[in-house]
Amino acid sequence: MPRGATYRVTADGVVGISGTPKVLYGMTIQSGATAGVVILHNAADADTAANVRLNVVGTANRMLPVPDIPEGGLYFPAGVFADIDANVTSTVLYLEEVRNL
Repeated sequence: MPRGATYRVTADGVVGISGTPKVLYGMTIQSGATAGVVILHNAADADTAANVRLNVVGTANRMLPVPDIPEGGLYFPAGVFADIDANVTSTVLYLEEVRNL
């Protein structure tokens, strides 16, 4: 299992504490009858396409791990906003919040 806290996401919204930098170490996506799409933004909202860090298309009726995440994780300095389309049943994110020391 990837490191970090586990977040189950079923709707659009900020993941974890808003605006807190995070590192994504892993992710699974569960789609319904049609392939679902999950877009993760480096932001507190989905206002701009410039903030998209990861765009994942699932497979209909299957849960699968997402292979596009580097071994050291994917850094979101402005936090994570998950944009979940209607065909996604749920997604699980493995995130670690980065705290300033």
